[in-house]
Amino acid sequence: MWRLVGILRSGKELTSAMEQLRSLELPKTEEHGRAHCEFRNMHGLASVIVKSALAVTKSRGSHYRSDFPYRDDDDFAKHSIAQKTKEIRFEA
Repeated sequence: MWRLVGILRSGKELTSAMEQLRSLELPKTEEHGRAHCEFRNMHGLASVIVKSALAVTKSRGSHYRSDFPYRDDDDFAKHSIAQKTKEIRFEA
């Protein structure tokens, strides 16, 4: 996450991060140990962060997209809505 989804990011790096997250094998649901739960939670959070970063095709604040170096307040000065099984959407 630090290397591919840090402050300076690009679509290529974000796509690579998403592919790596998808390739990870999550612990089985019947395992309830702390380490397994923490890993599943971190994996879920990382997935939402990458999915959101891919959806925002602009640079804003401290997060800079090298493939989209300019601000786009008309399309992205909105709240990002992320749901597990849906695409990211933006609402005013």
